[in-house]
Amino acid sequence: VLFMLFVGGCVAVVAIVGNEVNDAVNDDTPGGPNNPLTITEGQAFEVDGFEYADGWTIPPTPISGLFEIDNLKVTNHRGKADRLDVKIDLLNANEIVATTFCTAGDGVNKIPEDTTVTVQCTSGDPLPATYDKITISDII
Repeated sequence: VLFMLFVGGCVAVVAIVGNEVNDAVNDDTPGGPNNPLTITEGQAFEVDGFEYADGWTIPPTPISGLFEIDNLKVTNHRGKADRLDVKIDLLNANEIVATTFCTAGDGVNKIPEDTTVTVQCTSGDPLPATYDKITISDII
């Protein structure tokens, strides 16, 4: 009987985790991993309960020469403390020409609900001379 309860519990856990993974992999919400959201430099936008403030910029001549984003701030309105992991792509004629990965909070120090923080973005890609589109998407 104990063995049957153990096996039944394991099956239930696998089913629940599998459903969560399936939902994450098939996430087609705007700004989700499968549906990048087009954004405009300097303008506010929202992705799945994270509200990004206006006033952010992509410096035209970054000191490092790499793709940088300045003054990107986000407020967590997800209804719980959570972390932010996104990627922002620069595209030219629908080809990705540069990517930066942006984070705020981590597994332990999540962004508290209704709190605004500055997002940290890092890229190894040089800032391209031209791009005609900016997109953002969750990476988890």
